[in-house]
Amino acid sequence: MSDISSIDVSQNILVIAGPTASGKSAIAMDIAQKCNSVIINADSMQVYSDLQILTARPTHQDMETTPHALYGVIDGSRRCNVRHWLELATREVEKARLLGKLPILVGGTGLYLNAARHGISQIPEVSEEIHNKAVSVHQDIGARSFKELVAQNDSETASRLAEGDSQRLIRAMEVYWQTNKPLSYWQSHSLTGAISGNFIHV
Repeated sequence: MSDISSIDVSQNILVIAGPTASGKSAIAMDIAQKCNSVIINADSMQVYSDLQILTARPTHQDMETTPHALYGVIDGSRRCNVRHWLELATREVEKARLLGKLPILVGGTGLYLNAARHGISQIPEVSEEIHNKAVSVHQDIGARSFKELVAQNDSETASRLAEGDSQRLIRAMEVYWQTNKPLSYWQSHSLTGAISGNFIHV
């Protein structure tokens, strides 16, 4: 990465991945100072406007110094799923390229970064009512019983998830209730919507 300034911004996307507080933002800022860049959030929590302290979001000074996108853009009362984020991220990458800027995806959410690179399954939208039902049932019966419930309808997905992975188990259950088909069925279909370009992991 010593010759970062020579990267073709029309074809390449830098990716900086890692857990919270691992120094991703500092690395992104260091790179951004060497070339004309836009830092695009790929963390599922940092999209929310009310989680700044909990998620080690870039400082106001950082965001004033270098263009940032998709940080704190969703109200905490709304859900942002991977499809919604991918649509937003695709627009931001296209906007960066039009401005001659290098897009840098920064995040700890492997699901989001994987979607950017490979696309997502075309799973139908889940209604707010069914989502709330899945969350409520999970709270009522507990993690172990909820995983057993998921396994009754989608054994393939349940076998891949730990009972503590509440977010993905709830997702599997709500998709089944919404479509009457398991999440694994939808995930077996072709992926679409990947962001075009050459992904370079830093």
